[in-house]
Amino acid sequence: MKKFIGAMIFAALAAGMLFAKGKGNTANGKKVIYGIYKAGDQTWFIDEGEAAKKTAEAAGYEFIYVDAKMNPEEYLKAIDNAIANKAAGIVTCIPDQTMSIAVVDRVKAANIPIVAADDALEDNGKKLAPWVGINAYVIGQANGE
Repeated sequence: MKKFIGAMIFAALAAGMLFAKGKGNTANGKKVIYGIYKAGDQTWFIDEGEAAKKTAEAAGYEFIYVDAKMNPEEYLKAIDNAIANKAAGIVTCIPDQTMSIAVVDRVKAANIPIVAADDALEDNGKKLAPWVGINAYVIGQANGE
């Protein structure tokens, strides 16, 4: 399942990169994709990050995994770092949905594609960026049976 999600995240991000001008290069000349997760110490996000990293590296990208620690300030710092380092793309799970508009606006202004993983970047139910997610309600319901 994680490999599938990793592949879907990368496919969505790659589609965005075709139309964006993000050219993020690291010191070694590879383009970099940031994975910024709201709770990067949780197994779900660790596994998802590993799948995204394998997929990104197989395509010739470097993948930088960031744990925002459920802290909106840490999350915004990570977004700003990705922008400052001219990331080729960002995969993210935002810690606070009310930040979605500000985050998408910042990233779009920098011409960096962004894909939401797990939790959508949205405003009043309207998706602001491509989203690869799960139906947590159904999963919770199944686990509760």
